[in-house]
Amino acid sequence: MSIKKIDKIVFKSFIGPLIFTFFISVFIFLMQFLWKYIDDLVGKGLEFKLVLQLLVLFSFKVIPLALPLAILLSSTMTMGKYGENNELIACKASGISTLRAMQSLIVFVTFLSVGAFFFSNKVLPYTNLKFMTLLMDIRRHMPALDIKEGTFYRGINNFTMKIGKKSPNNTSIYDIIVYNHSSGYGNDNIIMADRGEMALSADQKYLIFELFDGRQYQDTRKRGRDNEKLYEQNIVEFKYYRKVFDLKEFKLNRSSGDIFKGYHEMLDFGQLKTEIDSMNKEIDLTAKYMDEYNRNYIIYSKKKEVDIQPTTETDSTVRALSVSSIINDEGPSHKEIQSAISNINSMQNYTDMQLSNISNTNHSIFKFKVELNKKFMLSFICIIFLLIGGSMGAIVRKGGLGVPILISTCFYMLFHVLNMTGDKLAYNEVTSPFVGAWLPILVLSPIAIWLTHQATTDSKIVRVETYANLLKKVKLVGQMIVKKYKAAA
Repeated sequence: MSIKKIDKIVFKSFIGPLIFTFFISVFIFLMQFLWKYIDDLVGKGLEFKLVLQLLVLFSFKVIPLALPLAILLSSTMTMGKYGENNELIACKASGISTLRAMQSLIVFVTFLSVGAFFFSNKVLPYTNLKFMTLLMDIRRHMPALDIKEGTFYRGINNFTMKIGKKSPNNTSIYDIIVYNHSSGYGNDNIIMADRGEMALSADQKYLIFELFDGRQYQDTRKRGRDNEKLYEQNIVEFKYYRKVFDLKEFKLNRSSGDIFKGYHEMLDFGQLKTEIDSMNKEIDLTAKYMDEYNRNYIIYSKKKEVDIQPTTETDSTVRALSVSSIINDEGPSHKEIQSAISNINSMQNYTDMQLSNISNTNHSIFKFKVELNKKFMLSFICIIFLLIGGSMGAIVRKGGLGVPILISTCFYMLFHVLNMTGDKLAYNEVTSPFVGAWLPILVLSPIAIWLTHQATTDSKIVRVETYANLLKKVKLVGQMIVKKYKAAA
């Protein structure tokens, strides 16, 4: 079998599981998203198109998580299947190593990694911006208009209503109570009706109540003598009353997304570099302004001190302030001392405020630098996972979904923990942004190189048969010890 034919066969065996596992991974992360944000979506009366748009945006958002997992799982399945069918042994007998058999996969994943960088740099920031904006709009959106029987409904501003019974078509209503709180004085305006009709306007901007056979109770406030507050109640009976409620708060207002534009997750590589440079310049300017501000106080104090101190040709030094000089009225006056203390407090307060601003800016710089490094991390982790997955598949020699899923889950959990740990260490400024962002690569790269070497050289250390035989020997030794113990007893 020619080498080119092996490359084609291995690639065809890899691309199918890659596509399958990629969409499965995206679906799993999508279910996690729905579970997390289900309370923000249910009961809002959202259009299906809007929910679908949110899910599509989130699907793009989780590609940096789903793609490495898909590469890890599919490479383990592919090489495990060839190992299980002894095809890798045949390749090695022909002088083709495991690493050479994976050459087509390495080339393909390398090109895929380059595409992953451009996706992470251009598509992902735009997707993050649209997703966060839409999610914020949905969170602020009022729940759907759902007035239930026998319960008070408070969804409309300044009104509380209760309907005793509704017809099956939700049009005819009975035993209606409407509390109008727009005056701000509590339940001073109440409408009660035996029956009515409820409907939305044609543009769905208004809720219309047509009430029959009812009464309106309204309290009015008057001022009597000596500004004494007087109350009286007006009762109006009606045969027909039409009440219109404005539903503008139920309309989903779409934001422009400007509020999130400056976030580190919404910027590409060039924008991140520009923002980092701007923040570094801001820190330099803040330090410069702080120095000039404090220097003005120091120069002013020195000038003022020279003015009040008599100077001679032989003694040009400023007399030191001591307790005895204050008691003997030989030093500066009490007013001058208070002025000096006030100046020191002003300098300290200004310095503390500016140092706090510098600290916050430095914290933002760390976040931006972490995101800058993560643009490249996605590409490298794809290649690392290919080497780990292919090597583990060749070592365990098991195809299908069972063992590969177990192996992929273990390595992916390690990657996820390292990724989260690195982010937190960098954000808290415990370590540098480079180490925080590249922590998964720094830990998994030696593992990938070692596993690749072991799979290529057929080392006994990583063979499953080695540990199975060792376990059998331990079991036999244990049985012999038990037999000797029973015989002695």
